[in-house]
Amino acid sequence: MDVVAKLRGVDWARHGVVYAVLFGSALRGSGFRDVDIAVLFDGKPVLDRVLGLVRDIADALEMPDDRVDIVVLNRSDIPCVLVEEALGKGRIVYCRERGLCIDDIVRRLEVCWDFEISYRKLRLLETAVEAVKRSWGCSGDF
Repeated sequence: MDVVAKLRGVDWARHGVVYAVLFGSALRGSGFRDVDIAVLFDGKPVLDRVLGLVRDIADALEMPDDRVDIVVLNRSDIPCVLVEEALGKGRIVYCRERGLCIDDIVRRLEVCWDFEISYRKLRLLETAVEAVKRSWGCSGDF
C-alpha cells in the first residue's frame, strides 16, 4: 500500500481537518525519511489536535512521530515558496468538501502568484533605476 492510500485511511475529520495535501519527497517516490503534509484546520488549530493528528499519521505510515511534518495552513505567515510547493505540486489526501478545498487552494496560490508578479516588477524597476543612475553618472541614493 502506498503513502497516499495509507493517508486516505486516516480519520482526518476527527481532528477537524478541512483538507490535507501531501507534498515533498514522500510524494515523489520511495526512499523518503519524512512526510510533509499541509493541513487546513476548521477554526483555530489547538496544539493537542495537531499532535493527535501527527500521531495518527505516524501510526498509519508506521513511522516515528518526529518524521511527520505538518504545515498548518491556518497561519498567515507561510512563505509563498512553501505554499506553492505544497499546494501547487502536492496531492490532496483528504478533502471534507471539494468546492471549499479547491476554492481555498486556488485563492492561496493566486495570492502568492500576485506577490511574485509584484516582486518581479519591483526588481525590474530597481534595475531600470540603477541603469539610469549609471548613465547619469550618479552613485548612491537620490
